Amino acid sequence: MTVYVLDTNVWSDVARGIGKAGRKLSTIPMPRVLVAAPALYELRRVPPTAAAWKALNRLVTHITSFYEVTPFDVVAANHAADLANTLRAKGRTLHHIDMMVAGIAIARGATLVTRDKDFAKAPGLKIESWT
Repeated sequence: MTVYVLDTNVWSDVARGIGKAGRKLSTIPMPRVLVAAPALYELRRVPPTAAAWKALNRLVTHITSFYEVTPFDVVAANHAADLANTLRAKGRTLHHIDMMVAGIAIARGATLVTRDKDFAKAPGLKIESWT
């Protein structure tokens, strides 16, 4: 049984109703979807004056009441650091929040759902696109 961690860009697509992410999400049982705490941070960074703020705020309220929020703990931090160091040795880098989300996915044995193609270079990370 596959467990999924959704990247921030996927949650954003769900909130805006674009692409296939929302339809795909609706077919996955809730216990198989994990919300990475760093993704919540990214979603909440939208200024309250921005037009998207209300939709994202409703989304965050919804997902935190229905899905398990997975913290960035010691195990996830170790996986994220290992991944960042491996990528850096190959001349590649990802944003630190992306590394945190990837570390959570690896720590939980989950598949990361993202449309960010930079993750394809991350060894040991299972990736899926719902676009």
